Amino acid sequence: WVKVPYVGMLHDFAVTENYVVLYVIPMRMDEEQMKKGGIHWSWWPGEPTYFGYFRRGGDGKDVRFIKGPERSATHVMGAFDDGKRVFVDVEMSESNPFPFMPMHDGSRWDPVKGTSYITRLSAELSKKTPKDYQMERLYQNITGALPRQDDRYNTAHYRYGFLSCGYTEGSERGSGIVRFDLQDRSYKLWKSPQGLSLSEVCFAPKNANAPEGRGYVMAVGTWAAEGNRADLVILDAERVQDGPIATVRMPTRIAGQVHGWWVPGAAIPKARV
Repeated sequence: WVKVPYVGMLHDFAVTENYVVLYVIPMRMDEEQMKKGGIHWSWWPGEPTYFGYFRRGGDGKDVRFIKGPERSATHVMGAFDDGKRVFVDVEMSESNPFPFMPMHDGSRWDPVKGTSYITRLSAELSKKTPKDYQMERLYQNITGALPRQDDRYNTAHYRYGFLSCGYTEGSERGSGIVRFDLQDRSYKLWKSPQGLSLSEVCFAPKNANAPEGRGYVMAVGTWAAEGNRADLVILDAERVQDGPIATVRMPTRIAGQVHGWWVPGAAIPKARV
């Protein structure tokens, strides 16, 4: 058990080889709003964030919180540490990313400040009491909120990430699926056809011994013009720019896949006859 600075949304957390990281954002519990029959969350503009960390394998009593500026970050792409410094890659926006969540001060939701970018948070933990943490936006023209990695590299220093995204390239804007190369900060992008709305991606390695990022990226796409009929698109993770290598055409509408998980056949227990 750890005590947080205020009751704010803890939607996700990060785990590295040596640390667990919590990120407290000002999507705070709003008691007055609840008394009026509203929901329990609202966004409190101007309130600080807190980057919290404690040792893995401990009891949480060593938790420390570093105060930072107003931001939102909910979904972790990957995290690692080098023993002295911890790094957490997340989607981050300057303010409330949820248009359906009320603003505590009654102001209107801001779609620009609510747009999420892949951002690297880092903190120097060799100091007893770090005074701040750092934020670096990794890709200026790619937006999105549900990043993923090759899950075999959870907690470790990793290279590749994936995202159903929005993009801006010159005067062109659109959506698609991107593969990030965090080693050289490059990316490869499949620009999806207009009218196809993509949900969160999922990565599947080609086999158990495949190198990092070698495998398939999958996402459910919805066609609004076809009564929200869905396709499962499958891309070669090393060549996402080439588009789907296979498409499973669903005959009906299905829910968009969010927070799914790839389970290899070898991990599924055999059915008893």
